[in-house]
This record gives sequence, structure tokens and C-alpha cells, in this order.
Amino acid sequence: MSIERTPIFRNLDYQTSWFGLTFDDLPFILAPIGLAMTAMIFFGLSPAIVLVVAVSSIVGMALFKYGKPKGYLWLLLESIFLPRHLSHKTRDQQLDPQARLPRSTLVT
Repeated sequence: MSIERTPIFRNLDYQTSWFGLTFDDLPFILAPIGLAMTAMIFFGLSPAIVLVVAVSSIVGMALFKYGKPKGYLWLLLESIFLPRHLSHKTRDQQLDPQARLPRSTLVT
């Protein structure tokens, strides 16, 4: 008696998304909702406004990410907040203090 086998397709690279949003986008959705809920608890904000913030953050994030590649949002934040790397073709102004001076004040 032989054992019948069925193929199991395991796609580890498959990314599950919901309305175009992935698990990586969760902090960007939960942050405004958390702020609105905190304002509701401590400052008496209406629960309807919290619902509007929740829906608008989900819809806004889905519209922002539409057509963008995977990991676009994290790379965008890295490019904004991390220091820029100098190109090997540019002159290093920190090592050469005369590079910052105007052309007329350079000593020849």
C-alpha cells in the first residue's frame, strides 16, 4: 500500500497584503490611531473622531503606497533621517577648510 502525496507549495517570499498594506505599514497606521485614542481618554475627544482618524489613516496609507515597491516607506524615512553619504567624486569640505571659502579669498 503506497502513500499518496499531494504537492505543497511553500512560497516564503509571498507577502500578504490587505488593501495594499503589509505588516510593515502597521506602525504608520497605529501611531495616529493611538494618538487619537490618547486624546480621547485624556482630553475628551469624541470616539467618532477616533474612528475617522482610523479609517483615514488606513485609506491614506493605501493611497500613498499605491504603485510603490516593497519597503518604500522605510527607505523613504531612512533617506530623510539618516545622514547623507558623500560621493567619492566630491571634495571633502571638512578636511579642506579652504574649500568653503569663496574663490576670491583663496590663497594661491
